[in-house]
Amino acid sequence: MTTTLPPLPADVVDLLRALAAPPRLVAHLALVHEVAEEIAEFCAREGLEFDREAVRYGAATHDIGKTVHP
Repeated sequence: MTTTLPPLPADVVDLLRALAAPPRLVAHLALVHEVAEEIAEFCAREGLEFDREAVRYGAATHDIGKTVHP
Protein backbone atom coordinates (compact mmCIF):
# COMPACT_ATOMS: atom_id res chain seq x y z
CA MET A 1 0.00 0.00 0.00
CA THR A 2 1.36 3.41 -0.98
CA THR A 3 0.19 6.56 0.75
CA THR A 4 0.80 10.03 -0.60
CA LEU A 5 1.45 12.50 2.19
CA PRO A 6 0.51 16.14 1.85
CA PRO A 7 3.63 18.15 1.02
CA LEU A 8 5.48 19.91 3.80
CA PRO A 9 5.58 23.71 3.43
CA ALA A 10 8.30 24.70 0.95
CA ASP A 11 10.17 26.82 3.49
CA VAL A 12 10.24 23.88 5.90
CA VAL A 13 11.65 21.61 3.17
CA ASP A 14 14.36 24.21 2.50
CA LEU A 15 15.15 24.43 6.21
CA LEU A 16 15.34 20.65 6.59
CA ARG A 17 17.73 20.46 3.63
CA ALA A 18 19.88 23.26 5.03
CA LEU A 19 20.09 21.45 8.37
CA ALA A 20 20.80 18.09 6.67
CA ALA A 21 17.89 16.55 8.56
CA PRO A 22 18.04 12.76 8.59
CA PRO A 23 15.45 10.99 6.40
CA ARG A 24 13.83 9.35 9.40
CA LEU A 25 13.15 12.77 10.99
CA VAL A 26 11.78 14.14 7.71
CA ALA A 27 9.45 11.12 7.45
CA HIS A 28 8.30 11.63 11.04
CA LEU A 29 7.58 15.32 10.42
CA ALA A 30 5.67 14.46 7.24
CA LEU A 31 3.50 11.93 9.10
CA VAL A 32 2.76 14.34 11.95
CA HIS A 33 1.98 17.02 9.37
CA GLU A 34 -0.50 14.64 7.68
CA VAL A 35 -2.29 13.93 10.96
CA ALA A 36 -2.41 17.64 11.75
CA GLU A 37 -4.01 18.23 8.33
CA GLU A 38 -6.68 15.63 9.11
CA ILE A 39 -7.38 17.13 12.53
CA ALA A 40 -7.48 20.64 11.06
CA GLU A 41 -9.95 19.50 8.40
CA PHE A 42 -12.20 18.00 11.08
CA CYS A 43 -12.02 21.16 13.18
CA ALA A 44 -12.82 23.34 10.16
CA ARG A 45 -15.86 21.17 9.35
CA GLU A 46 -17.01 21.60 12.95
CA GLY A 47 -16.81 25.36 12.56
CA LEU A 48 -13.89 25.92 14.92
CA GLU A 49 -11.80 28.99 14.27
CA PHE A 50 -8.04 28.56 14.36
CA ASP A 51 -4.90 29.50 12.47
CA ARG A 52 -4.63 26.59 10.07
CA GLU A 53 -1.26 27.72 8.70
CA ALA A 54 0.19 27.85 12.22
CA VAL A 55 -1.03 24.28 12.83
CA ARG A 56 0.56 23.11 9.56
CA TYR A 57 3.85 24.88 10.24
CA GLY A 58 3.99 23.73 13.87
CA ALA A 59 3.36 20.12 12.90
CA ALA A 60 6.01 20.30 10.18
CA THR A 61 8.67 21.74 12.48
CA HIS A 62 7.85 20.45 15.97
CA ASP A 63 10.98 18.26 16.24
CA ILE A 64 13.34 20.25 14.04
CA GLY A 65 15.64 20.92 16.99
CA LYS A 66 16.62 17.24 16.86
CA THR A 67 18.80 18.07 13.87
CA VAL A 68 21.09 19.92 16.27
CA HIS A 69 20.32 18.11 19.54
CA PRO A 70 19.50 14.45 18.71
